[in-house]
Amino acid sequence: MRNGTKFAERSTRVIAATLVINQLQKPLAPTAGRTGGAEVVAQMITNSLLNIALSLRNSGLSTIPIRTNGSKEPAIRSWKKYQQRRPTESELRKWFGNGNLLGIAVIAGKVSRNLEIIDFDAPDLIVEWRGLVEESGSGLLSRLPQVLTPSGGLHVFYRCKRIAGNAKLAQREVEASVGTKGAREREGRWFKVETAIETRGEGGDVITAGSPAACHPSGRIYRLIKGDLMAVPVITEREREILLDCARSFNEHEKPSPDPKRALPQVSSLRPGDDFNVRGDARATLEKHGWKYLRKGSRGELWRRPGADHTSATLFPDGSLFVFSTNAHPFEPDRRYDRFSIYSLLEHNGDWKAAAKALSGQGYGGKKKIK
Repeated sequence: MRNGTKFAERSTRVIAATLVINQLQKPLAPTAGRTGGAEVVAQMITNSLLNIALSLRNSGLSTIPIRTNGSKEPAIRSWKKYQQRRPTESELRKWFGNGNLLGIAVIAGKVSRNLEIIDFDAPDLIVEWRGLVEESGSGLLSRLPQVLTPSGGLHVFYRCKRIAGNAKLAQREVEASVGTKGAREREGRWFKVETAIETRGEGGDVITAGSPAACHPSGRIYRLIKGDLMAVPVITEREREILLDCARSFNEHEKPSPDPKRALPQVSSLRPGDDFNVRGDARATLEKHGWKYLRKGSRGELWRRPGADHTSATLFPDGSLFVFSTNAHPFEPDRRYDRFSIYSLLEHNGDWKAAAKALSGQGYGGKKKIK
């Protein structure tokens, strides 16, 4: 009978939390015509927050309290231990049941049963990312809890057998003034690298739905728009790869690509590799080795590696290939390859000299001076 009572209590908490998780939308204000109205509302909200926190804990999620001063900072001195264990019910009651108005952050990683969260800081990429994921035909996104952030971003929640630490998936270079903190200079141009999409994995956290609007500097709320945070599903490693690869496709801050010129002697004539970079057919090389064209994307053509069911790389109009898949051997992720590099890696195992010799036999290169 006692177990039945506990189950009923927990079920009631989950139902209550589900009903209120998107109701905490406005900062507190006095209730018109009623003495102590603000205090009554505050007590109702703190009770709701406690129900949410308890329900999240019972669903296997570790949480911490967040200040309601717009700083997005934890309301406790140290929260590292909650990366290793979930808070107890008594700790949650101390944080959320004492009349204090606080927000709730969910901690990712093993402590939350291998929770990982994709964090979008660039609202303009969300729709296209969703389209890329849905092209895999998995119906994956319909199963995942999603929280719209106050700034228009998105948090996507899932559990997986294999997760990692926090990782930047897509970065952008944005114009910056000279001397701006964190700015860099390249060829007379000043810019900053900003993260558009990243994961919150082991050691990471996000403020989530149910938190008062005062947790964010904008004064707006985190809104649950799909799914149930009390029932975050487990996805397969392949499904995780789809989510992450589609996010990586928006990366604009590339690692230096291999330079075959370093391995070749410098000559005054037009080299086969340079000629191939102008006249060569990267599409034919990719197709010969099992790559498939999918469709046009916002920056170029989207291509799929052999054995994949989703986009793996972007082929730009200049014939260069930006690879974002982590399983596209012999290519490395987050690198851009010119036509000659594509040909050398796929046809000659990265042997630049052998590739140049083969292209020379096909009529590439000559005595023309390179300008």
